[in-house]
This record gives sequence, structure tokens and C-alpha cells, in this order.
Amino acid sequence: MMKLGAPLIFPPEVPSWLDSERLSGAPCFKGTRVPVDSLFTNLESGLSLDAYLDCFPDVTRELVVDFLKYAHELKLQFGGESFDPLSLSAVVARLCR
Repeated sequence: MMKLGAPLIFPPEVPSWLDSERLSGAPCFKGTRVPVDSLFTNLESGLSLDAYLDCFPDVTRELVVDFLKYAHELKLQFGGESFDPLSLSAVVARLCR
């Protein structure tokens, strides 16, 4: 699981929560205990989004889409004009160091 250096603060529109005392401080989808990184890990391993949502019923498609939009903005900020959802986990991991 990711460890946090400096506190990570998400804008209010990003559907996630963070608590250094829970789940090793990993960012989770809002209203769940499902780490956001699980989305990227599963997509990178070849699992479809529908299969991921079946495995994590508390995570909605809307939560995933909203977080991917935010991750896309980060990707553009941190060097890259093209959108590659499979490389976004590196951006999220970089922010969580």
C-alpha cells in the first residue's frame, strides 16, 4: 500500500477520502474502503472496468469516471498531453509518496 509523505489533499469535487490511520493512508473512493489504486492495478492487469465494478459493488461508475477525470488533469499537469489511463497509476503513486 502507498505511504504518504506530506498530507495529500484532494479538491472537493474529487470523489475520494484519505485518513492516515486507515488503510495505511491510501486514498479511497468516497463512501468506501476501496483504495483508488486498486482501480489502476486491476486495469493494468487487464481487468475490464465492468469486471472491476462487479468486484467492488460499493464503487460506482460515476465515482470512477470522476476520479479518472481528475487523474487526467493531473496527467496533463505532470507531463503528458496524451491520455493513457494505464499510466495514471504512476501519477497517483507519485502524489502519494
